[in-house]
Amino acid sequence: PGVPRDIIGIRPGEKLHELLITADESRHSIDGGSVYVVLPEQPWWDEKGPAALGKPLPDDFVCIESDGSTLGRDEFLREAARGPDVATYTLAEVRVRVYGNTALVQATGRFRRHDGTEGTSRYTDVYVIREGRWKAVSAQITRARE
Repeated sequence: PGVPRDIIGIRPGEKLHELLITADESRHSIDGGSVYVVLPEQPWWDEKGPAALGKPLPDDFVCIESDGSTLGRDEFLREAARGPDVATYTLAEVRVRVYGNTALVQATGRFRRHDGTEGTSRYTDVYVIREGRWKAVSAQITRARE
């Protein structure tokens, strides 16, 4: 109060917001209570596994795969612990929309399979605020037809 200010607007190159955890990293991040932990993409953590650091997903989490099958939380985490089924994956677009205590994360990624062929995937993740923190409750992954 009482301090003069100049409103100069956005400067060239200045970000309007910044993601501390990318959508891709969120797939291997866990809520450790007072911090989020981004785990390595490959499971080379100790024998206690990631669950020793915190609860990765709520009990009612569900993932809908490209083929229409669904995975519950435990099955999804087992699949994730096996590591990616692609050689490389790069996010091309990410859009986040927040509606009160719910958020939608939609993204497009480009991947290269181990045999060298390439593809595109799209996903939508749904987050809700639970116990004061954002929690992923649903994910739907679609691989575009080549």
